[in-house]
Amino acid sequence: MSKRKHAEAQGTGFDGKVREKKPKREKKTTEIDGFEQQQSGQAGSEIEKQTTTGRDNGEEERVGGSIEKKKRKKKKAPKRHPDTEPTFEEEITLGKLTTTFAEKGSAWILSEPIGGRLMDIDPVFSVDEQYLLLAYESSIGVYAVSTSLLIRSISTTSGGHITACGILPHQPSHLQFSTSTGMVEQWDWTSGKRVGRWDIKSHITSLETGGSTSTEASVDVAYTIDFDEKWMITAHRFKNGTKAELHTLLKRSDQITHLKVLAAGRLVVASAGQRLLLGNTDEPCPSDLKSIVYTWREIECSESISSLDVRITHNANDTKDVSTIKAPRQMQSLSLAVGGSKGAIYVYHDILEKLVRKEKNAKLPAPTPQRLHWHRNEVMAMKWSADGNYIISGGVETVLVLWQLDTGQKQHLPHLSATIESIVVSPTGSSYAVRLANNSAMIISTAELQSKFSISGIQIPMTRELTKGSQHSAYLTTTSRREALNSLRLPLTASSSGSDRLLLAVPASSSRNSFRESTNAAFLQTLHVSSGSQIAKQALTRNSITSLNMSPNSRPIEGPNVTLVKISNDGQWLATIDEWMPPREDVASMSKDENITHEVQRNRLEVFLKFWAWNDERKIWELVSRIDNPHGSSGDFSKSGGSILDLVAEPSSPGFGTVGHVLDRIVKVWKPHIRYRNGLVVQAKDGTSLASWSCRRVIKIPDSNTVDDRIIDHQTQAALAFSVDGSLLVLGYQTQSESLIHVIDVQNSRISYSLPNLVYGSLKGVGIIDRYLMILSNGLIIWDLVDDQIHYAYSLVTRPDNGKQRLLMAVDQRSGTFAVVMPKESKKRSGKDKWKMELAVFDPAHPKPLFTETLPRSLVGLVPASQHRGFLAITTAAELRTLSPSSHFDHDADILPKSVKPTTAGLDILFVNDTRVVVPSATKIDGPIPMRKMVAPVVESSENVPLVRQHQIAAIFDTGPSFALPSMSNLFERVARVFSKT
Repeated sequence: MSKRKHAEAQGTGFDGKVREKKPKREKKTTEIDGFEQQQSGQAGSEIEKQTTTGRDNGEEERVGGSIEKKKRKKKKAPKRHPDTEPTFEEEITLGKLTTTFAEKGSAWILSEPIGGRLMDIDPVFSVDEQYLLLAYESSIGVYAVSTSLLIRSISTTSGGHITACGILPHQPSHLQFSTSTGMVEQWDWTSGKRVGRWDIKSHITSLETGGSTSTEASVDVAYTIDFDEKWMITAHRFKNGTKAELHTLLKRSDQITHLKVLAAGRLVVASAGQRLLLGNTDEPCPSDLKSIVYTWREIECSESISSLDVRITHNANDTKDVSTIKAPRQMQSLSLAVGGSKGAIYVYHDILEKLVRKEKNAKLPAPTPQRLHWHRNEVMAMKWSADGNYIISGGVETVLVLWQLDTGQKQHLPHLSATIESIVVSPTGSSYAVRLANNSAMIISTAELQSKFSISGIQIPMTRELTKGSQHSAYLTTTSRREALNSLRLPLTASSSGSDRLLLAVPASSSRNSFRESTNAAFLQTLHVSSGSQIAKQALTRNSITSLNMSPNSRPIEGPNVTLVKISNDGQWLATIDEWMPPREDVASMSKDENITHEVQRNRLEVFLKFWAWNDERKIWELVSRIDNPHGSSGDFSKSGGSILDLVAEPSSPGFGTVGHVLDRIVKVWKPHIRYRNGLVVQAKDGTSLASWSCRRVIKIPDSNTVDDRIIDHQTQAALAFSVDGSLLVLGYQTQSESLIHVIDVQNSRISYSLPNLVYGSLKGVGIIDRYLMILSNGLIIWDLVDDQIHYAYSLVTRPDNGKQRLLMAVDQRSGTFAVVMPKESKKRSGKDKWKMELAVFDPAHPKPLFTETLPRSLVGLVPASQHRGFLAITTAAELRTLSPSSHFDHDADILPKSVKPTTAGLDILFVNDTRVVVPSATKIDGPIPMRKMVAPVVESSENVPLVRQHQIAAIFDTGPSFALPSMSNLFERVARVFSKT
């Protein structure tokens, strides 16, 4: 690689501008998808300045694949007082700027989203009960009941989130769903073709397909709850793919929920707070929708309504179907079941007839409901059985309750693993579809009460901001929702044991009622990457999921929270870190000062480092060692040193590295060792030796702060990264007063040297590939460890709320690339909606991005893939996406082949007798320090190259029936990866 010794240096500021000083020739700068690119030269060169202001004053502009040239206006750089802090361009010397674009999709492929978050919408059975339709954030998944496999995915073309869906009564093959953008779409779910789309021009929160009595088969009527200054129930008539007309049936100032439409639209039932709303009309739906008139009646309940279901019957000698009944007076009974917010269920039998009699004779008593009470919290889901003899209910107790109305007896199906949020009875009544708060759904047979269908997705935790207010706020496209998810970062790691698996630390539940539940991550969820389905789930900390976990003030009892998860290089060891501190309410009485209260919480912080071993026979992770307070003083728990800031796995052998808080300032390397008892090796039942974990190396971080500064400094951030051979450990450490990059010789347990002035803003991550060190903060800097200088750098676009923006970085040693997620400002939008997230892939040796893509949703996790080159990403919508190089991507082989043994000589193999010193944060580096060239590892003969085994190919195609296989392009890519590894 050329060092570009004669290149001219450049500087760039975080205002997104590159400046030059009297250039000899015209220079060009190009904004690459929201961030600017610079390439380095020799340190100490003269800083040139030039101005670029995006598309307005830029030298070049890409329009439709072509480049249009515009005139540039030169601006003078503002003068700086000599006593002020140096700017970014004055501290970092860069090389000649190159003008290039990343060609999207040319070498890397970003997969379509896999899975997603199930919305707060009831599942839908097909008429023959062979399929189950589940609503995700932006798509409808069609699943086969017999195999639990996804058959088809129907994605919305209107944008926004799906808010309601239903199958048309007279066209069972047609599906209607509404979105938060005010659109209603109709699809043939059996063929995946869209039939029509209509713009309602209001925010829809509920949709019921009531059908029509019209003789025209193409006419359908939909009933919606929408909001436009007031809450409304509106009837819409759709015809031939266009909206014919609409008519508002009811307007209220308080929120309307739980819309039910019966008898082809002759009966409409809804709720508003503690009131039941019953509307009926005696005439069939006329040709003119606006001429329809409803009579509305209200029933006051004793508590707020949390769930609602209705049931109608007709005379025994009437053989007509309920949907063909012409008037409510011909019905024998209209019964309502209402679930209350305090746990009671109220059953109103023959309620419509009783209300009509009460209107005619005021002396008659008001209708009195039958009261059933077992739930200790709100009844979140409730349905009538098909025969009307039972009511099925569920809630936060994770228990399915079957109520027999005639006798009052009840039957329980306990331990369903999470809060029950939705229950649907199949058309024949032979099974129940249950949707749980842990992003899963199942079908339970009514005869045996056994599960015969089950799917599970990624459990992204729901924040309190997400569930505040309206019951439908969990899927509204609001700014508060995006801000609530913006700070979320999911602990996850990819398995390295040869299996295509992803491990995540997740909460037990992500309910819309999460203010009553703990949102701390307490479980380990294992996903299959190819299908996005859950393989296993086990507890990592103490939890109270299926038992009463409420404090006296009705707040959830918070358990420990898993903050970091990493797996060893051989896939046999798992390291987790969980923390617990008392809630603020428990210590608030000690002081009125918020800072003192927070300090008391910190002093009572409990931190546990746990090591788990994989049991292949039982298919679970078994706890082997637990280290309490691993980065604290053993004698004084109040000086424990706080949280563990980062956890990293050693790539060359089983081992992990951790770094402590500002009160600790220690890096520790943990290794397994054989367990002895009375001088004998402790063995398992199968004769294998048991192992324990302990700290093998301790590296002290120099402290330039005073004691008082350290006590109040809780804004410490740190990031760790191993070199591919494990001999080098890089630590990025940032406090309120210093930001340093420490290069650690692991073998000798010492800091070889430190690099100041490379972290700007908040430190987000560090990584090493070959000779290059990547540092991500408000800028992306690539440092050459051999030449001891900046190779190239990017100034990232920063949001106004800089502290809330989520920047992620992942390093893939297989492909020798790294991926970065950064904010991007959209020029087509204004306000907070203009900020998007962009995913970029880099080769550290070259400043040109290999791939860039603007993401429709933010990411909460980004890790390198385990089975192939590339990366795995988790979105805020609980979707899994893979990013991998295409089959024709020409890149070097793995950085360190498995045949090469890791070095044990430490950094001496690089530095020899070159003595390095720790540079204080206030000291500037004036030029590169001489360093010897990195010695390339000697690769052994490749005569014994492993062949492709039969089981490797079988694992690709053995994912289920042929109709459930991935696309041909996906299969081809996976087969190509297997052959490329050989």
